[in-house]
Amino acid sequence: MKKLLFALIATVLLMPASVAAAGKSTAKPEVVQGEPVMLRESITVNSRVVRLGDLFVGVGDKADITVAYAPEPGKRAIFDANWLFRAARAYKLNWRPLSLQDQV
Repeated sequence: MKKLLFALIATVLLMPASVAAAGKSTAKPEVVQGEPVMLRESITVNSRVVRLGDLFVGVGDKADITVAYAPEPGKRAIFDANWLFRAARAYKLNWRPLSLQDQV
């Protein structure tokens, strides 16, 4: 009986420590938190490539990362919500489309 009582008391005393340890995570977040990232309304590119900074506002030091080839001069390209979301997630930007109608 004393062993059972001791085990019960030890369990009750150690439970808060194990719950606190379980709440702490050493995993790195998938998305970098910081300045809010927003999609630009429209863009005009004067180079051969499209960069994250051309598509999004608030990407910081990732602005110069190339994500696509630019269309030929005088031509247009449309990047839809799915493509934009995949690009944002690939570069760990905190951005999600508000709807499937989002595009640039």
